[in-house]
Amino acid sequence: MNLMEEKKIEISNKLEKEQANLTLLQERLSKSAQLTKGIGSILNTFEQRLSRLEDTILPVYNDTENLQKAQYSILFSLVLVFTKLLDNVISYYEVSSEVENVIEKGPGEGAMDLHNYLDALNRLASAQKYFEKNIPQSVELINVSSFFHKGSDKLNAEFKTILGKYNTPILPVVLLDLISFEDPTNNKEVKVIPKQIPDEAKSQLIQIASWLLDHGRDEYLTVYGKVRGGILQRSLTMLRNHQKSVSGGSVHGTTSSPMLNIVSRAKKCIAKHDFTTVLVIFPIFKQLRCLKPEFERTVEQYDLNVKLKFDQILQMLHSTGSKALEDFIESIRSDSVTQLPTDGTVHEMTSNVIMFLEQLLDYTDTIGIVLEQDPNYSRQLSKLKSNNEHKALLGLYIKKVLVQLNHTLISKSEQYSDSALKALFRLNNNNYVWTKLLNYIGCDDPLIHMHGDKLKDKERASLKEKFAGFNKEIDEIAKVQRGYSIPDIELRESIKRDNKELIIPVYNAFYNRSG
Repeated sequence: MNLMEEKKIEISNKLEKEQANLTLLQERLSKSAQLTKGIGSILNTFEQRLSRLEDTILPVYNDTENLQKAQYSILFSLVLVFTKLLDNVISYYEVSSEVENVIEKGPGEGAMDLHNYLDALNRLASAQKYFEKNIPQSVELINVSSFFHKGSDKLNAEFKTILGKYNTPILPVVLLDLISFEDPTNNKEVKVIPKQIPDEAKSQLIQIASWLLDHGRDEYLTVYGKVRGGILQRSLTMLRNHQKSVSGGSVHGTTSSPMLNIVSRAKKCIAKHDFTTVLVIFPIFKQLRCLKPEFERTVEQYDLNVKLKFDQILQMLHSTGSKALEDFIESIRSDSVTQLPTDGTVHEMTSNVIMFLEQLLDYTDTIGIVLEQDPNYSRQLSKLKSNNEHKALLGLYIKKVLVQLNHTLISKSEQYSDSALKALFRLNNNNYVWTKLLNYIGCDDPLIHMHGDKLKDKERASLKEKFAGFNKEIDEIAKVQRGYSIPDIELRESIKRDNKELIIPVYNAFYNRSG
């Protein structure tokens, strides 16, 4: 074998060996790839499991941390509460020695300030409740209770001292001025009720009374009743003595109810046809009605007869006012004055009636209350549509008065022998009533020129009231005069024309100014 063949054989052997190694390497690479893939899959699975574990464990960890913080906060709060409770309990044991000086000095001028004194009593009250609940047999309870009762007694004494300091009756002249018969709706002069107890003293009395009532000490009520009752009795006694002196020693009527000095006088005025004086009944009736709820609350635990007497007084005033209104109409119907104006001018009765009706407007609400209990007026009211029933009732009464006035004037006019004078008398009196109609619209309102279109609510309400008053007045007059009969066509048309010329231009001017 030559050298070349040997080389080939050697190369062939090496090649086979390398191919075998390559095949082994490829097998190993394949196994390595499979192992790598398996490890990767395992790692992915592990990572997923680790992630799920983290999602599960992390909230538990956070919750555990929060619970630890909450536990710490609770423990800290408990320590604070316990410390506070301990300090509070300790303060209960120390309160007697701390407030002893305050209780010994007592409240009032030259002593302790009322606020500080009440604060000391409140501390004693708290300590007393604690010992009564937790250590009822303790010496501390005896000490605290002793100081508490002593302090409460001094507070009662202070209430009596303050009250007695201003134990001054009201002078008769002041009382008479307060009960003088004036219209309470008149705001021109507001009466000031004298202050018997200054505001500062009244505030102290209220504080003391509230504290005593809250802590079951109501002795001050008896003290107040005796002291203030004595002042009231002295005031009334001085008033009675004053009335004796000004009446020459006569006490007739002064010991009885003043409301009876009033109803009796009103009835006498009605008998004398002095109806203007009777008007004093209405403000008194209104005032007593306003006082009724407060009066009933004041005497609800007292004798029932007192309340019944108050109701009887209201009923007497009501019936007297009602009788006065009806008797006024009757006085027009049965007027006995036969003398008539020789010139056919306005009758004195007409002017008196209109003046009386004008004064009734000041007592619209009160008169409405009186009239609404009359079945005749209530039936008429049910047929009307009105936003203000009291005004409507007064309107019905005024209509009734004017109708009766018209009938009486017509009857009186028959005394004239001259038919022309008779007609003139009727025209003059009817024209006088029409003049009242023009009062709503005849005067020029300076507010309209002052503000132009920018009127205040009050001013707009005033204008609306004028329109409403005009409409109401013309409706009532029209209802009355629809019953008139004027056979002569020319005279009838002339009167219509005159009325139109009298009213329409004035109304148009008023409407143009304010409509």
